[in-house]
Amino acid sequence: MNTKVTGGGNLLGSSLSRRSILKAGGLLTFAAASAGSLSACGGSSAGGSTKKITWATGNDTLSIPHWKKAAEEFMANNPGVEINFTLIPDGPLDAWLVARTTAGEAPDIVNMGVSAVGRYIGNGTAMNIADHIGAGYIDDYIPGMRALVAKEGGVYGIPQQAACMATFYRKDILGKIGIAPGGSIDGAWTQDELRTIAVESKKITGAYGMSYGFINANSGNRWLPILYQRGGALFEDDGVTPAIQSEIGIEALEWTRKLYADGLISASNSVKSSQTDTATSLFTNNQVGFMIHEDIGAMKNTGFDPALWDVDYMFRDKTTATNLSGSVNVVTSSSRNPDVAAAFLAYASDKEHTVKRLRDQGGIAAQGNITAAEVGYNFRPEATQRFIDQLKTVPEAVGRDMAGPDYQKVREVLGDSLDLLFTGSATAKETADRIAAGLK
Repeated sequence: MNTKVTGGGNLLGSSLSRRSILKAGGLLTFAAASAGSLSACGGSSAGGSTKKITWATGNDTLSIPHWKKAAEEFMANNPGVEINFTLIPDGPLDAWLVARTTAGEAPDIVNMGVSAVGRYIGNGTAMNIADHIGAGYIDDYIPGMRALVAKEGGVYGIPQQAACMATFYRKDILGKIGIAPGGSIDGAWTQDELRTIAVESKKITGAYGMSYGFINANSGNRWLPILYQRGGALFEDDGVTPAIQSEIGIEALEWTRKLYADGLISASNSVKSSQTDTATSLFTNNQVGFMIHEDIGAMKNTGFDPALWDVDYMFRDKTTATNLSGSVNVVTSSSRNPDVAAAFLAYASDKEHTVKRLRDQGGIAAQGNITAAEVGYNFRPEATQRFIDQLKTVPEAVGRDMAGPDYQKVREVLGDSLDLLFTGSATAKETADRIAAGLK
């Protein structure tokens, strides 16, 4: 897929603030935020003054039309800019992006998962765009997302959307147990209550008590809320020294180990044995009474009767916490016109465009000031709002840890180590030691 929008001339200044975006004639016009203009910037295409921008996206057929529409609006008010969209090829992002960046041929804008961002900030692929989007642009984003892209006074990307885990429950099974969901973030089930309910759920299903939203071998980081809820951490405050070997860390590992050892979670739902639909299949096939997961859209796709289930907030312990998933768009070091790329990215990512995109696509905004009512979700809007509220409990340490240089390696270490724990091949202490050694 390759979409191009072109024009000729220039109206956009080299620095952009959201407050400089003005409504005019039904389109959005950019007022220059500095005396400079794009026509004075280098990096024009060969044979002319056209500023060419390429945005590499995932194959999301619901979002792409919205990016295209934003491009058409942007071009209409900024002649002399050409925007192309291309798909990120199948396979590992790293091999493709590193090769293109080394050759100086990476797309101007690249979409990537939150766990990959730290690597590309660290190796210089993701550019600092703070001067091109204006002070305060990312202030409305949830703290975990801000911590992910904002480092040392710079801004190295604009989050596209976010996701986190909460608790799905079967109304019929909870009715038989005789317990109600907590109904609030601070009133959600505790870890101990969760285990008790899982025991009762197992008696009713005759199979297991609960499922957990691991989706592949490298999704062990989804276990981390259990650690954070107890007051533990993966790293010390320096972001380098492992903290998992603490008493709190070992207790969190042991608590989870017992869920598997006692058959409350299926062995097929360990980190490495889980597939994308493992947890939801157990939930919809009457084998568990509740599941911890982040994808409400997956439930829509199962066709499972919405009247039979609902969503409550993530369980808690000494404090509240959930995980952080999602994606970020970065401007790459290959860009010949990073000011234009950043300005367009900021324009296409603003609240107005985000609301319209999510209305068609689903998903949750990375901004903290967009409600389910504003978006107008057509599937379980009240449940979706609970996920939006839950995102506020993402510890800022999660974003900080993800912003480290090799969070993808961290995920691998967690996946390898936790799987041994969950399958009974290692103790909690051995697992803490193994994770700490891997983190070093």
